[in-house]
Parts: sequence; structure tokens; C-alpha cells
Amino acid sequence: MDAAFLRQIEGFSLTTAEILYRLPDHPRLLQSYIWQDYDLAPRFPKLTDFLDFWDANLDGALYRIRVAHRRLIAPAEFSFVEGELRQGRVVFGGVVKEVCLAYVPEAQVGDFVVVHAGFAISRIDREAAERVFAYLAELGETAR
Repeated sequence: MDAAFLRQIEGFSLTTAEILYRLPDHPRLLQSYIWQDYDLAPRFPKLTDFLDFWDANLDGALYRIRVAHRRLIAPAEFSFVEGELRQGRVVFGGVVKEVCLAYVPEAQVGDFVVVHAGFAISRIDREAAERVFAYLAELGETAR
């Protein structure tokens, strides 16, 4: 499996930081830099390491940092299959959603699937799903 995909299963989210900094030779001017990587909310250790590197090695004084993150995928257990395109029902935080199962024809009722944009894109085992659920509970977010 793709390493970025596995990191998302482990709870990493796509994190984007807009970094405004002062130009060293023109301190009244602000410059923008966009940083993006998979990171763990809410502490964002990869972003923190990058900002520590910036502070230690670059001349542009940091002015403001805005951070946005979004889990692109999440596991869900599905409970119903029907139709030509194999639609299934999954539950996210108590909300039932219909998802397309075309990319995981081997999925059966009771399996855990990773969902992105309304499509089940992969099957995962119960242990991996439980690790994600535990991590989300630790963050105060719900996925069940």
C-alpha cells in the first residue's frame, strides 16, 4: 500500500499552513509561504519541526501562521449492500451515509472500509479501524 495512504489510516491529516513572514531586507513587507504535508492534529509535530528549522536557519521573522487540516479518509463499518453499483451504508459519528462499493467488490457486510468522497476505496481489518477510532476519541472527535 501507498505510504501516504497508510499514514492517513493511522490518523494523519492533510495539513496546510499559511506562513506570513517579514522580508529580512524590507521588514515592513510581508511574504507568504504555503507549507503542506500529512501531520497529526492537534500538536502538528511535523509542522512544529519545520517552524523550529525556519526559526533557527532562515532570516525571515515569522509574523503569523494559519493552520488548516482535514482527514481525507476515514474507516467505517458498512451494514447493507444493494443495487447494480453495490451501494453500502456506513456510519460516521452516528450519521448513516450511502457509499459506492465499486472499488472494493470483495467487501462484505461487517467489513471495515476506508471512505473518501462517498466511495469505499479500501478494506482494512478491525484492529486497524479500532486504532483509528481510539485515536479520534483521544482527540475528542467521533467516527462511530
